Amino acid sequence: MITQSLLITVLGMGGVFFFLFLMICCMHLLEGFVPMQKNKKLEKIALAIAVAKRGKISK
Repeated sequence: MITQSLLITVLGMGGVFFFLFLMICCMHLLEGFVPMQKNKKLEKIALAIAVAKRGKISK
């Protein structure tokens, strides 16, 4: 009885980890197919907001 429950537990958790491994591999494969576009304008806006917030805190 205990060996059966351990076998079911190991198989179940092994299936979950195998699925997660496959999902991570697929994400890495898709990363090569999908072009990433960096928007410099948004980076400048974020930097301006961070500088403005920091300036208000230090005063």
